[in-house]
Amino acid sequence: MKIRPPFKIHGGKHYLNSWIISNFPKEAEKLDYIEPYCGAASVFFNKQKSEGQEVINDLDPGVTAILQCLRDIPEPLIKKLKKTTYSERVFKRELKKSEKKEFNDLFERAFNEFVIRRMSRGGLKKNFSWSNRKRGGKPGDVNAWETIISILPVLSERLQGTFIFNKPAISVIKAFNYENALVYCDPPYVPESRESKDAYDEMEMTTDDHIALAAALNNFKGKVILSGYPSTLYKRLYNEWRCVRKKVPNHSSQQKSKSIKVECIWMNY
Repeated sequence: MKIRPPFKIHGGKHYLNSWIISNFPKEAEKLDYIEPYCGAASVFFNKQKSEGQEVINDLDPGVTAILQCLRDIPEPLIKKLKKTTYSERVFKRELKKSEKKEFNDLFERAFNEFVIRRMSRGGLKKNFSWSNRKRGGKPGDVNAWETIISILPVLSERLQGTFIFNKPAISVIKAFNYENALVYCDPPYVPESRESKDAYDEMEMTTDDHIALAAALNNFKGKVILSGYPSTLYKRLYNEWRCVRKKVPNHSSQQKSKSIKVECIWMNY
């Protein structure tokens, strides 16, 4: 059964995780597993648990706050979320707190980030998400809110024993640069290759950032699988890597009719 990630995030891999995991090396379960740009960690939650270390990392402190709280103190977070009504009033209140960074501790930040991601369109933390379409006799967004909270204990259990970092991705890649490791890399896609140009804010990557990432990945001693859209930059940076393509609807689009995009994964094995 496919496991939903705990929150919405732009570029998440919920619709692609089965395809990505099917392209993992055969010995993947025996390797240490590292996700330097984990986001909502959809691939992590749906892959088989590794026999070795499992490491997930993200530069966004709000993202890692949610994951750390789900691992370490899930009960109070889940309890508070169950008491929280899905509403535009709650969303605007928490969005205001986020803009002012009014957090006393990791727990408050995790709750805030969870609310504004789950209650916003596409997890972009900008506009309240609402549809009158019914699911289970309730508005779809309310149903989705209650459903995801109900499976948080499962996600919490999966996170036990996992290392969660809030560091620059390249530093994590270099720290685990050995043969017995598998890196799944899902960085912000090359800006020129995607429709949305402002979805990542301070997490955006420039061309120079992608070049620096390629240097780290090309020097990595273990196995690497990298997600992205086709681009002349990646064709040059990963010209010796194997590439597999898949046509998919652009789920990040807010339009009713989804355009078709070509997703790529590059592998050094």
